[in-house]
Amino acid sequence: MGKLKPALGNSRVIKENKPDTFTLQNQSIMKTFVLFWLLFLGHFNFLSFNQASYTKQQDTNACNEPLEFNQPISNFQLFGGTALENTFKKVIFHQNNYYVIGSNVNKASLHKFDLTGNLIWSSEVNDTSSWNDLIVTASNRLLVVGSRDISAGLSKDVLIGVYELNGTVVRLDSYDYGINESYNSIVENPNTTNAATRYVVLGSINLTNNKNDDDVILTAMNESGGASWRRKYGALNQDDEYHTKLSVYNAISGQLAMSGHLANFGCYVVVNLSTNGAVTNLGRSFGANSRINDFQRTPNGEFLLASNVVTTPPQAQIIKVSASNPNNFIYRNLNYNGIQQIVSINSNAFYALGTGTFSGVVRPMIFQFLDLGN
Repeated sequence: MGKLKPALGNSRVIKENKPDTFTLQNQSIMKTFVLFWLLFLGHFNFLSFNQASYTKQQDTNACNEPLEFNQPISNFQLFGGTALENTFKKVIFHQNNYYVIGSNVNKASLHKFDLTGNLIWSSEVNDTSSWNDLIVTASNRLLVVGSRDISAGLSKDVLIGVYELNGTVVRLDSYDYGINESYNSIVENPNTTNAATRYVVLGSINLTNNKNDDDVILTAMNESGGASWRRKYGALNQDDEYHTKLSVYNAISGQLAMSGHLANFGCYVVVNLSTNGAVTNLGRSFGANSRINDFQRTPNGEFLLASNVVTTPPQAQIIKVSASNPNNFIYRNLNYNGIQQIVSINSNAFYALGTGTFSGVVRPMIFQFLDLGN
């Protein structure tokens, strides 16, 4: 598979209005998961947003082939909302503040809260859009990724935002690489010597406008969101959807794992960053109807996978992968609908976060489990 050309040049501005104004690798992020699940599926109402404009760039050649949990937790909850759809999606903790991505009806939003839950600022993209992931960069800015045109009946484009911690918009751009594109997950490159490839983003793309023909894109970029290289994965008329989560597989070797499913089988695919995302033989596939939602490397070099099985009723499962046992289903529960994330507490204790059906109602849930080494 060859590299995709980054969208450099051949750009056109479609809107230019002035604004109205780790993975779980980083252990400091782990203390925020309680807040995240208190907010999960909640509805929120914010009275004012700073609306930011964006520019769109298009490249018609972009898709040529062959291509220790010891920090204090803030004790507050936020509830509110109206008949409008206002939600939170993900939260990270940085310098005693919470940064939260979400949506205000169908517009991507970014919020900053202090330790006691006071809203400091909010910023909203002035178009139908969604933020899917964010990271704090080496220059102490927020790099946010997602998609636009998600609810307008139009083709999706990837969306990139760079924000100062005070809410100032440094950059807000959308790029058109195909028919339907979205950036879903971002991590820091474990080999940080090259500033041009300091961050890596996983996303999805569709070239045929067939919902059963999704492909995967991986982009290496600098802290300003500028692409260095981009690679596409997938085959024509095959549903390649291992674009759910990007995780570090081996930091020393510079390898990342792309998780999700291929056709109807859960999987993760491991790539080498030293060769611009070339696929290795280290990936694994799992049972039919399974989905891989999160990927956690343990201190002893094994892997824990958050998963669900698409059945009636749905099933949640945790999969352990080791050299001696590639598919060890250490936990499966019919009462839980799915596990979305695994958070490390220490070397052998973890939290599993997901949803379950309780008294006939689907609710967020958290439980703790131990990895006993077998």
